[in-house]
Amino acid sequence: MWYDSRTPYLLIDRPQQSKAVDIVETLDISQSTFLHHLRAAEKKIFSETFEK
Repeated sequence: MWYDSRTPYLLIDRPQQSKAVDIVETLDISQSTFLHHLRAAEKKIFSETFEK
């Protein structure tokens, strides 16, 4: 597995070029784990952005 401190930034800097399969392989996690964390992050961002 290739990973160093720059990995998260490389994945974020070019999101259009990052595919879920590439991210899970790079981080050595399952796709379901990745999607769980992605959905949780999206939920948090949207709830804080659009709170009533």
